Amino acid sequence: MATHNSILGNINGKLGEVVGQSWMGKKVLRKYVSDVKNPRSDEQVVQRMRFGEVGRLSVELGEAIAIGMKSAGRAKGPMTAANLFMQLNLPNAEVSEEGAIEVDFSRLQLSQGSLPEVSFGAANFDGAGEISVGFEGRSESQGSDTSDEVYLTAYNPQDRVSVTAVGGRRGEQTATLKVPSRWSGQRVHLYGFVVGTTKDKNKGRVSRSSYLGSGMVG
Repeated sequence: MATHNSILGNINGKLGEVVGQSWMGKKVLRKYVSDVKNPRSDEQVVQRMRFGEVGRLSVELGEAIAIGMKSAGRAKGPMTAANLFMQLNLPNAEVSEEGAIEVDFSRLQLSQGSLPEVSFGAANFDGAGEISVGFEGRSESQGSDTSDEVYLTAYNPQDRVSVTAVGGRRGEQTATLKVPSRWSGQRVHLYGFVVGTTKDKNKGRVSRSSYLGSGMVG
């Protein structure tokens, strides 16, 4: 692949034995390949299934990922939040004995960063239309602040949608997330992470996400 500044102007598409396209903001040429192999070994089929499943999750958990992975993605290249989510979570999608892809939801990472975490307790899924969880704020940890926002994300694998919102502050020691009433009686997975808000101290920093378990919505 080579960059170009053609006397013919910008080449976009096939021209003879080359194809012109834009890559990383540069005009490049690559060799045209007419016969693209599409190997179908068992390993390659499984890898495509894993990519497909984790790719769908990156969309369904998109709101949380956009917040939790944004700054870490910028530091890696740059890399989009969705791509970083896929890179971190592909190992958490495996093939079952029946040949289907199963996701280990307890190992999914929705955020990545160095902001001190909070110590979450057991989540309560029994509230009508809401999920709550207590936590120790760890406000004494370097870089933390009592005003840090504690986010909760609930993922419903039956509807294949998620809900993400600020549930509370680090200093409040409890967080609550409202979920759709139609989720009543359905099992969801819950995650939590922290986002800094204090200017010149921790604003924009995030913590690693924690898996808070699963339960039936009341």
